[in-house]
Amino acid sequence: MASVPTVKVKIHLPPQPAAAVSVKLPFPASPELRLAQLSPGPRFDSVASFTPERWFELEAYRPRALAGETADLERLLEQVQFGMLELSSVDRAVLVLTRYRSRPMSDVSRVALWQGFGVPTFELYLGPDNSLLAAECEAREGWHLEPGVECWSHDDELILDSPGNYGLRTGLTATVEGTACPCGRTTPRLVNIEAIERPALPRRLAASA
Repeated sequence: MASVPTVKVKIHLPPQPAAAVSVKLPFPASPELRLAQLSPGPRFDSVASFTPERWFELEAYRPRALAGETADLERLLEQVQFGMLELSSVDRAVLVLTRYRSRPMSDVSRVALWQGFGVPTFELYLGPDNSLLAAECEAREGWHLEPGVECWSHDDELILDSPGNYGLRTGLTATVEGTACPCGRTTPRLVNIEAIERPALPRRLAASA
């Protein structure tokens, strides 16, 4: 009997989305740390997201840490202080998500959140795609740049480059510190960070030749 020829069929599968990369917390924490995220941002381990309409569920979730933009965290704190929510379970940290082109957290907001929730605050700086560009460590000696993120200056303005995000005009001025941080990390960090007070500028700079 003649053999049947083998026919190879090439199947074109749709492209699969890249796996989400978990962001390491800027302080020592166990993988089981329960974190509640109030605003869109990077993905953390052991996190659950809560829109304002679901904040009433936070009591049952009993988070030990919170993450969100300053405005959302201050609104939540107001509800706690008015007795509308009981969040004594928060005993580890508050992560403030500062978005690209936004002003850094003010000293007044930092103190209010720290005293209101009774835990330290850490500021995380996000790119336009919610990627983490820089993060404050437990020593609070500036923002450590994430691996793959580079910075430079143009007209005294801090410009950030990261994979997929090049020439990001931050609207900030900062000094790059290369010495070892008191926390023990040796990665470059940004210190003396301030918002620039001047007319709006293009959001990106063309890549230099």
